[in-house]
Amino acid sequence: MSPTIRLAGLTPFGTGLDRPETVLVLADGRALVSDSSDAALSLLGPDGSVRRLGRHAGETNGLTMLDERTVVFTVFDTGEICSIDLLTEEVTVVADRVDGRKLTTPNYPLAMADGTIWVSRTTEADHPYESIDNIPHDGSILRLEPGGELSTAASAIPFANCMAVSPDKRLLYVVRSTLSDVARYAIEPDKTLRFERRYGPVLGHRRPDEVGPGTAQMCFDPVIGRRWALPDGCAFDAEGNLWVTLMTANKIVAITPQEEVVTIVEDPTGDRVVAPTSIAFGGEDFRDVYIGSLVAPYVLKARSSIPGQPLWHQTMGWRLPESF
Repeated sequence: MSPTIRLAGLTPFGTGLDRPETVLVLADGRALVSDSSDAALSLLGPDGSVRRLGRHAGETNGLTMLDERTVVFTVFDTGEICSIDLLTEEVTVVADRVDGRKLTTPNYPLAMADGTIWVSRTTEADHPYESIDNIPHDGSILRLEPGGELSTAASAIPFANCMAVSPDKRLLYVVRSTLSDVARYAIEPDKTLRFERRYGPVLGHRRPDEVGPGTAQMCFDPVIGRRWALPDGCAFDAEGNLWVTLMTANKIVAITPQEEVVTIVEDPTGDRVVAPTSIAFGGEDFRDVYIGSLVAPYVLKARSSIPGQPLWHQTMGWRLPESF
């Protein structure tokens, strides 16, 4: 069965958020969301109420749960990987250098049960628009060890973005935004990454004459943006479909286990689904879907026809104190 959500069933969840790119759903029904206001991130209550946590300047981007009270997040513009203690709201810079150089554009962190965290690094360019302009193969996947050591696990990735891991934890799927596709890597026993192949078909189309200095701005044209697609976020459902957000197309698709593409929801006008950047599942039956956005001041919430694949932290049953 192909996954679906109803466009009319998508409702705003939380208000007044700033660049809520990534959503992290907790076992107790609350959700954490990246927030580029003065806060490090925000906690959304079941009723959509917003509580800002911690203080840290910059564009908070990706989030991942490390233990029952610690979230690791990336700060895209300042080049920092940080952690926050949810109970004390203390923010710590975990890493800001890799391979002896200042870290740039850390995008999305993904924690594993053993404490290893994969972190996508979008580009080495001074500004991400340069990476969209010219499509350099200068992104990477970094490996952050429990002791804090940061190293490069895979390189030469054009605009490395969101990631998802297979249920058996043997494969890592990486969205390559400027190529408009998803790449698959094998996670070796020594925690190195080995590129396997593109997973599924290309999800958008960009003409050769639309590459070069200054061309990134073309994606803001609605017609061109829909064609480029610029995939951003991804997540697996329980039936093995990899959901992928197509940011500039205002669309969400799924790559099936047979590597065919099906449309889950599409909003050509952008009235409801606008610049979608991430997918998260939650709720008692894991059919609650949360959609982050680059520009909307809220997260979208809906019901899915198929439950999501729980992330490892959601299987631990961790719950914050009720008084929190």
